[in-house]
Amino acid sequence: MALALLLGGAVRRLSRLVYDEVDRPIAVEQATFPDDVLVARRAQPVATPATALLTEPPARVLQRLRAVALSDSHAALLSVPPASPAIGVEPRGFHRDGRTVTLSRSRHPGDKYADVTEVA
Repeated sequence: MALALLLGGAVRRLSRLVYDEVDRPIAVEQATFPDDVLVARRAQPVATPATALLTEPPARVLQRLRAVALSDSHAALLSVPPASPAIGVEPRGFHRDGRTVTLSRSRHPGDKYADVTEVA
């Protein structure tokens, strides 16, 4: 429903674990795309940034940041205790015609996240 696709519309899902410069896991990312906006109709390497897979970049992105508790599975991947505090980052990218073309969710342990925002 979040991508507003017709019933049966094909999507691609990508998941990746992000590491810092000393190979410690610092984020779990999951992204979903409508199949018709991807450059290639095959699996891409998980190291490829998600928006690089699109035929064109989103014209607009809304991003929500919120405090969350890590699920058992995310905590295990990030080597922290279950229910540890984390930052949930949820950007949603829109095509110039208004369609949602990316929906991502990432979880960052609260002690490993920094955000820098430029406000114009």
